[in-house]
Amino acid sequence: MFFGKCNIIRLLAVSRIRCRILLLMDYFPYDSLSEILYSMDFEEIKMYIYNLLIALRYLHANGIMHRDVKPANFLYNRNIRKYALIDFGFAEHCSVKQMPKFAMPSMMQWSISDHQCKCGIQTVCNHCLKKRTAIAGNMGTRGYQSLEILISVPHYTPAVDIWAAGIVFITLLSKTYPFWVPENDLSAVGLMISLFGTKNVHNALANLGYKLISQPVYPSLDLRKVCQTMSWLSCGNSDNEEQQQLTVSCEKCAPAMRQFHKTKYCCFCRNEELERKYPAGFRTLPFDLLRKMLDIDYQTRITAEVALRHRFF
Repeated sequence: MFFGKCNIIRLLAVSRIRCRILLLMDYFPYDSLSEILYSMDFEEIKMYIYNLLIALRYLHANGIMHRDVKPANFLYNRNIRKYALIDFGFAEHCSVKQMPKFAMPSMMQWSISDHQCKCGIQTVCNHCLKKRTAIAGNMGTRGYQSLEILISVPHYTPAVDIWAAGIVFITLLSKTYPFWVPENDLSAVGLMISLFGTKNVHNALANLGYKLISQPVYPSLDLRKVCQTMSWLSCGNSDNEEQQQLTVSCEKCAPAMRQFHKTKYCCFCRNEELERKYPAGFRTLPFDLLRKMLDIDYQTRITAEVALRHRFF
């Protein structure tokens, strides 16, 4: 019923041999995203995300969550501009899902240390790493899991797919694949804090009944500046002296941007008032949609249906 439409791979036949189930699907030649990422232009990125959202809208409208959205599961044939969402091994109905009974109890306190290793990157303290942490339900791929999955909330929704699609989107805009690779669930939360700010993550966790204690306090970053800088570095433009003249001098965001020794900006802090004054256009619309897809709070995260009506498209 759900296959062969709206960028969903077509299922041709199903067979069972003893305890194994065999699925016969269309052969779909595709281009590896890691090989074409640097040459994808703005229009190609837009159409990639648009078609991914079409597939998710169709699934969600039919009561299905994919639960493992990532570039490897959304095939793209560049020559014929065709797309196919594959691998439904984690897919489930959108009815309320009960997570494992050993999930973290409500209001459990987490701690992220401001200790730094020799490379300058902050780490999760050993005390927290030794704790029995929430298990992400063995669902999805690390780096694409949303906050509600990482902390194993009792219920989750198709919003988990939108978050993962948002990570795919920021991967394309920053031309950095993979965008991030957290070592574990706590490290993934730490990375979210460094990008979206301590306050936003704390508030989202509080809405779910959790309390997070973390140091230092990070501001929310300007996703446009982050993506432009990462794209600039990923594409090998770091030797351009004109673009190398600035360092991150802002005391608030400098710790989060420590890996960028030379950038085009001296501050990456998000200025919401300034964002509202930006003229809607090529340089701002994709990042407006991106932030709505990467809303830490799944209850206010944009849906596939609404995202497809965004002015970006």
